[in-house]
Amino acid sequence: AGSICCGDAAPLGGDTPRSAALSLLDTQARCRLMDAFGEIDFEQCGVIDRKAWARYVREAWAEEPLLPRRAFLGLFDDMAGPVGGAEDITCEAFEAFFGSYMVGDVDFALVVRALATQRACSCDKVDPGLRSVLEQSHKE
Repeated sequence: AGSICCGDAAPLGGDTPRSAALSLLDTQARCRLMDAFGEIDFEQCGVIDRKAWARYVREAWAEEPLLPRRAFLGLFDDMAGPVGGAEDITCEAFEAFFGSYMVGDVDFALVVRALATQRACSCDKVDPGLRSVLEQSHKE
């Protein structure tokens, strides 16, 4: 699947080179996130249902020896939000859930693995330090 975001990406703005660079990183992160959504939405219907998410987990994480598959599958309910029970995850809900973790040029798979690890460890909520861990992991 090709990129579905670049035409929708937020325009670059700001007056300083730093703000332009941060805006570019945000745009790149959003594009990677939307590319991931497009790959998971293999039917290209604009939503991810449980079946599509389960297929993604089965294919992308088949070689994951340490984390139980249910940790990855449970992220679907986390994307649905506090009310849960959603049958479909929209692009907006996907971006709202994963967007805050897509910092810099962090890889989507790393974000998914980190969140699944926390889920497998039965953490009540995401650790505020996760963002810096993701940033540091990607730099190494």
